[in-house]
Amino acid sequence: MKPVNIFALTRVSGKENLKRLERQLSERERFLNVKEWETDGLKSLVSNLLMHTNDVCLFDFFYSFQIPKLGKEFDLLRISDEYILNLELKSEKVSENAIKKQLTLNRYYLEMLGKGIKSYTYISSQNRLLRLTNSGRLVDADWEELCEDLKGQESLYDGDIEELFKEVEYLISPMTRPDRFLRHEYFLTLQQKDIEGCLFRNIVEEKVRFQGYKGLPGTGKTLLLYDLAMLLSETKRVCLIHCGAFPKELSLLNERLKRVDFMTPSGFLKAGDDVYSYILIDEGHLLGKRAFDRVREVSEKCDIPVVISYDTEEFIAKEERLNTMADEIEAIPEIVLYRLTNRIRTNNELSSFIRCLFRINGDHAHRRHYPSVTPVYAGTKEDLQILGRIFKDKGFVSLDPDTEGTLGIEHEKVLSVIDCSYYYDDEGYLRGKVRTLYQTLSRAKREIAVIVYENEEVFDRILKIVQARD
Repeated sequence: MKPVNIFALTRVSGKENLKRLERQLSERERFLNVKEWETDGLKSLVSNLLMHTNDVCLFDFFYSFQIPKLGKEFDLLRISDEYILNLELKSEKVSENAIKKQLTLNRYYLEMLGKGIKSYTYISSQNRLLRLTNSGRLVDADWEELCEDLKGQESLYDGDIEELFKEVEYLISPMTRPDRFLRHEYFLTLQQKDIEGCLFRNIVEEKVRFQGYKGLPGTGKTLLLYDLAMLLSETKRVCLIHCGAFPKELSLLNERLKRVDFMTPSGFLKAGDDVYSYILIDEGHLLGKRAFDRVREVSEKCDIPVVISYDTEEFIAKEERLNTMADEIEAIPEIVLYRLTNRIRTNNELSSFIRCLFRINGDHAHRRHYPSVTPVYAGTKEDLQILGRIFKDKGFVSLDPDTEGTLGIEHEKVLSVIDCSYYYDDEGYLRGKVRTLYQTLSRAKREIAVIVYENEEVFDRILKIVQARD
């Protein structure tokens, strides 16, 4: 998405023409949903600028930019080597507290670029301009001040703004960046916030005992659960059962968060009945039957609310999912369930490839290219070893399900081996050790490498996936 000239944009009459021109100028993928009050406010802004400077025709802004996958939107942004200028548009009177809160939050997102920030809000119905000072105070501003700030931006960025704002910088994993998690240097998506709000209200106000939410890897289940744990621990003790790997980062969180105890399922089996006020379970589909029954027993006996995050592994054949606890969780009679649908950390390309790999006849469409997926073939054990070394030298991580602390942790580049034990059944499902393979591939954030070992049939299917054409 490129910056647009707001003077040129406001010379157009008619909503449809404005949408077409904006898309042409900005090069955004889809038409912008333009609201009439927004265009009126933008025209009023330009009119005021025209009365105070002859340079208004030079003012290009990124207009109505939304950080991908986060749902965070900025009305007007202007980015230069000197500083960032953020200008929000309001049509009706808004409380100063709400304006200050929005501009302060905007600054928090923009600080990632490491530049100074000038923050303004324009209320068109009142023809009022406000500014957030460096000390965080909201004050009335004059147009000469805004014009000077605009003119002070000489070395402007006019490239694709999405290249500057990578959602992975905001959406961290508590298990890979516990330091940032403890400093609250992360954001929940709108969907995560909505579900967290429902979970919290159900616990505190409605006294719901069992709740759960499911989502595929990369939808932010763990971050949501850990944020909820911190929220609940402000007043009561929380037990957080982590069913995946238990790396050293969890020990750090356990040490720093005094009212949250992180433990394995086996550790919970040894804990007392009424030690905690809340029980939260991460990766609940990996919870063993004995620990699951114990959670229900303690919850019912001591009236302790339980929240479970889990994955239904829906791309895997049902016969391969028999040992998962997802069905047991959903069978709890009184449980209230939610679903996270937005893939956050896993990029769309890798998500699409994983879906196609595990069910080649599914109703999902093939992408045209998979540049971040590298399939290779090894016909001998020696070839397998050499290829493995090549990828490891390139920074790929080979995840061993039998090694503690590997699965459940995200990595930039992941390497997997598909040997001759894998095959596709008549319904197009991949069969073999698919649950382990699924857990491995879904931990990749940027790249996947697959070594197919002595299995030409599966390799041929993979090549057809990555080379599919419309």
